[in-house]
Amino acid sequence: MAFTKRALIRDPDAPIGKPAAMHIECSCGEKVNVASNENVCGCGAIYDARGYVIEASAASQTETSSRYS
Repeated sequence: MAFTKRALIRDPDAPIGKPAAMHIECSCGEKVNVASNENVCGCGAIYDARGYVIEASAASQTETSSRYS
């Protein structure tokens, strides 16, 4: 089954109660920092700031989310 959304993960080293950097763990094994509304993984997958797949890649085992189809 291909993913259409990945979870946002908060930086574990950030102090509790403070804003922290977020990232997505792509299925290809890379960590994609969430810095804008188009966050590109090295495998070619593109995620939005909420973790939805904008553009899929075979290495990431994703398919484009229905909101971007």
